Amino acid sequence: MTSLLPTKYAPAERLNGADVNDQARSVNAEIKNNQFMDAIPDILTILNEQRQVVYANTRLYELFNTTEKEIIGLRHGEILDCVHASESEGGCGTTEFCRECGAVNAVLESQRSKQSIKECRVLSKGGKAYDLRVWATPVMLNGKQFTVFSFKDIRHEKRRAALERTFFHDILNTAGIVHGASALLKKNKNKSAVFLDMIARGSEQLVDEIKSQRQLLAAERGEMELNLQETNPLDLIHRLSSVFKPSDLAKDKYISVESTSASSSIKTDSVILGRVLSNLLKNALEATEPGEMVRIGCIEVDEGMQFSVNNKAFMPKKVQLQVFLRSFSTKGAGRGIGTYSVKLFVEQFLGGRVWFETSKSSGTTFYFSLPLTLRTQV
Repeated sequence: MTSLLPTKYAPAERLNGADVNDQARSVNAEIKNNQFMDAIPDILTILNEQRQVVYANTRLYELFNTTEKEIIGLRHGEILDCVHASESEGGCGTTEFCRECGAVNAVLESQRSKQSIKECRVLSKGGKAYDLRVWATPVMLNGKQFTVFSFKDIRHEKRRAALERTFFHDILNTAGIVHGASALLKKNKNKSAVFLDMIARGSEQLVDEIKSQRQLLAAERGEMELNLQETNPLDLIHRLSSVFKPSDLAKDKYISVESTSASSSIKTDSVILGRVLSNLLKNALEATEPGEMVRIGCIEVDEGMQFSVNNKAFMPKKVQLQVFLRSFSTKGAGRGIGTYSVKLFVEQFLGGRVWFETSKSSGTTFYFSLPLTLRTQV
């Protein structure tokens, strides 16, 4: 075993290649009925005390198009290409982000002789988001303790929950406004202009919600096509501000467009840019208390345009470590698409970068930068 390595969470040490291969051969010899293990439809692995894979069923090799030689000795974050798996010398499980990882915590619990079932969210370096349910169970093989670790893809379950919330809550509420306004229009024709305006705005919001879900699905499948055009970001920010100000979400709250914002144009997809800004503005308003202000703006930096959305709420460390993960939300089940979709749209399609800063004195600011000219889809 190597000398102690630095870690911010789980132990970093690993067995060397020869030792882990010896373990793999020993485990395979113990598991004589591999056909039974390969018949299991979910991914099943066996981990040593260093959380390294010493056995995997055929399902893993099929899904990741890989071989036993490439997998033995790795940890699960490395197999999934987690964005944090290579951030520290110790690898998967050793960064501060790993403290909130369901997979690592399930394995650590199993090593204390306790079966564990958890959910795990992973964002890969290529932008792919995983929603997993993981099982970790301690077993003894050849007098040594191992962990039987399996995981199941539950992203469709999470997607369904998000869609149900969108269509049964958000869209139903908007449809209720349209229905109520049309009923009032029949009874009070002398106020037709007011009610027609309510119907128009409600209908526009309905269409926007549906388009939003369609765009996200297309982006996750890698099928979203961009429509590049000259766009004035400041005009877009002002339009969004005027849309949100009369909404229930902004009731008793204030939206301020930064006076230092740049008025120059950029070449990008204005619809997707609007979607990103809307998601950040919506999140900021949800985190804002009555009487407080949300600030939004854009400035030119290093041959690009940098956008910012600020609110006064401080983001706790537990939230900071998971903020861009799909399905993570502090607002309850069926949420957690907003900041994930922002990162997906900006970094996978608009050629930019997303980050945030948070402090008790300045609140939370989400930033993203875009090139002045997006020439091709990235």
